Amino acid sequence: MTALKIVWSTPAKKQFDDLHKRAIAAGRLDDFLAAHAEVVRILGDLEKATEKSDPLYSAKKPGGMVRHLVHRFLSVTFHLYPDESVVCIARYVPVPSTWPF
Repeated sequence: MTALKIVWSTPAKKQFDDLHKRAIAAGRLDDFLAAHAEVVRILGDLEKATEKSDPLYSAKKPGGMVRHLVHRFLSVTFHLYPDESVVCIARYVPVPSTWPF
């Protein structure tokens, strides 16, 4: 297991915060937190992050790859830099976009 450091872009962090508030308002916080914990577990491990996500394109920064993960109702786009052991979450949205309503 190769551990990865997870960092958030500012827009993705706002998307997470907004979705967290929506889950609270709808009484679905437990579902949201469980799904989020699984995403963190997947993205925190290089082998799982590459196994469970799809490559989209090379990142602008050399050595990086932009990848996409769908887990339960969460769609996460992230930049993976294996040489630096870093994942940067770029987009964090629900599928469907109306979740949990």
